[in-house]
Amino acid sequence: MAYGEVAYQSVGAWAAMQGIDVDLGNGNMLSIAGRTFGKRYYPLYQNPYSTASKQGGENGIYIGLQVSPAARTIVNANVNVFQHRWLLYQKYAPTNGYKGRVTITHNFSRNSILSFKFRINDRDDASPTNNKQIERMRRTSLKLTYWLKPNNLLSFKTEAEKIHFKQADQRSDGFWLSEEVATKMLNNKLSFNIQLAHFDAQSYDSRIFANQPDVLYSMAMPSYIGRGVLSVASACISPLSAVDIWLWCRYVKYYDRDTISSGYTQIDASHKTDVKLQARIKLRYWRRPQTQQKN
Repeated sequence: MAYGEVAYQSVGAWAAMQGIDVDLGNGNMLSIAGRTFGKRYYPLYQNPYSTASKQGGENGIYIGLQVSPAARTIVNANVNVFQHRWLLYQKYAPTNGYKGRVTITHNFSRNSILSFKFRINDRDDASPTNNKQIERMRRTSLKLTYWLKPNNLLSFKTEAEKIHFKQADQRSDGFWLSEEVATKMLNNKLSFNIQLAHFDAQSYDSRIFANQPDVLYSMAMPSYIGRGVLSVASACISPLSAVDIWLWCRYVKYYDRDTISSGYTQIDASHKTDVKLQARIKLRYWRRPQTQQKN
C-alpha cells in the first residue's frame, strides 16, 4: 500500500510526506516513509511526525521492519534518519542524526516471554560548555526483560538495562536492575504489586527511566540519577462491588547524596517516601423497563 500527502501554506512553504507498506507474508512487514518540510513550514494543528521541535527545514526517512525468523520469535526494527536546519532553542545550525531500535521477543510458552531491546540515538547537539559549538552525541541502551506467569494469580517481571552516553570527551554510564511481583487474591478483590530495584547512573545524560505501577488513570515513569535502591508498592482492594480503593507507596534511598531534587521540592535527606491514596465509587441508578404497548 502506497500513500502520500502534500501541504502548502500561504507564506510559500511546502511540505510532503510519502510512504509505502509492504506485506512480506507470514506476518512480516516492511514500512518506508519519507518527509520533506520547507524552511518556513510551521503547522499549528495536527503536527506531522518530526524529530526537531519545529518541523520547518527538516528532511528525513523512516524504515521499519517486522520479521519472524524462527518459531515464537519476533524481530521489530526501525531506523529514522533525519536532517534539519534548527537545533534546540531555535539555533540555526544544520544538523543531522539518526535514531534506531531493535526488539527481539521470544515466547518460550504462553506464560514465559523473553525480550531484548537495543536503542541508539546519534545526532548533533550543542556543547554543554559552549552553546555555540556543535558536538556529536550518542546514547545507547541495552535492555533485557523476562516475564513469567506461573498461574493466573501470580506474575514476575525481571529487568536489566545498561546505558552508555558519549559526547566529545564526556562519557557516562547507567545501570538498572529490578524485580517486580504482582498477585491477585480473594477472587480478584485484592491485587498487590511490588517492585524492588537498584540503579546507578553517573550523570543526567545516562539517567534511567523506569516504568512503575501506579494508581488508576495515572502512569509513573520517573528518571533516576545517582546510585541507590528503590521500592514501589501498590495495592487495590474492592470491599464492595461499587467501591475500589488504591494505595501506592514509593521509597527511594540514595547512597551518593544528602539532598534530593531541587528548587521548591528539594529536601535535605538521602531518602524519600511518597504515598498516594485513591478511591472510586461507582454510582448506579435504576431505570424502569419500558413496556410494549399492545395494538
